[in-house]
This record gives sequence, C-alpha cells and structure tokens, in this order.
Amino acid sequence: MKNILEKRLISKENQIMITTIKTMGLVLKILKKQDKNFSFSHIRILLVLYRHTELKIGELAKILELTPATLTTTTDHLEKQNLVKRINEKKDRRVIKVKLTNKGKIKLLKSFNKTSKILKPYFAKFSKKEKDQYLELITKLLKELENDNS
Repeated sequence: MKNILEKRLISKENQIMITTIKTMGLVLKILKKQDKNFSFSHIRILLVLYRHTELKIGELAKILELTPATLTTTTDHLEKQNLVKRINEKKDRRVIKVKLTNKGKIKLLKSFNKTSKILKPYFAKFSKKEKDQYLELITKLLKELENDNS
C-alpha cells in the first residue's frame, strides 16, 4: 500500500531519478565485488583522462566537481598502480598535469568489458527495440543535463 501511495505522490521525474540512482548503486556494488581496489571515482578519473588525453589537476577537479585535495589523494592511488602519470609543465613547474598511461587505458577497457559481461544477462531480458529506446532516452537526458551544466 505504501509503495502505491508513494508512486502516486512522487513525480515521474523523481521516480526516474530514484530508480536511476538505485540502479547505479547496484551496478557499482557489483563492480566493487569484481575489484575491491578500483572505485567509481577511479573509473571517472580514467574516463575523463581517456577523453582529454591530459589535464591540469585543477581542470580535472573542475570537470569531476571534486576539490583538488580530494583529487590529489585519488590520483596518488592511481599513480601507485601506474594507471596515471603526473607531468610537470615545462614552462611552469608548479603546474602539474595528469595523463592516462597505457596500463590505465587497459584497466578502463577491462572495467567496461567486465561491466558489459555483468549486465548482459539483465539486458538480455529486453528486446532490441527496448534497449534502443532506453539508450536514446538516456542519451537525450544526458545531453540536456550537459547543456545546462556547461
């Protein structure tokens, strides 16, 4: 009874948001079981660096909406695993850039492959049309959110 009442009181937008957050939480929980030393924050950093090749710490922090201090700690962890490399800028040695290593690219691709394998049985329950619709809608939402946050 409570769930039915809650669904009637909560807007569709909130239902979508809650469902998306719950879904991502469960996917992240599954991924964490696969590799306890590799977090969602690590994946986000590697993914941004994959797209941008190399970035200043401040630029990376801004994109990820993290403080430089938080990013520095996480970057230390990734650097110890040889997944990223810090580079001092030649013109100004105070400026430090972070670059994805080949090992980092491989780790990121392996992470995506693991995720695909994990999610495949769940998505197998959907038709091709449903998967196409889901991808189209979630991509449209992402573009709108990116436009409003740029």
